[in-house]
Amino acid sequence: MEDTLKLILDKLNSMDSDIKELKRDVLIIENEHGAKLDSLLDGYKQLYEGQEEIKKTLEKHEVKLLKVKQ
Repeated sequence: MEDTLKLILDKLNSMDSDIKELKRDVLIIENEHGAKLDSLLDGYKQLYEGQEEIKKTLEKHEVKLLKVKQ
């Protein structure tokens, strides 16, 4: 009975150690991917802002062309 209990406790300790390692690995992955996602979103934001500037410039040129046609 004591041997069985010792085996069970050893297994539980081993599982506890494995869980701690997994938690550490998950935190590392979350931090790495979080930084990558932030960079990606910054890139999208820059592209969006650039497109908005191009649209404004295009609208100004369209207005000028309409004035020239009249």
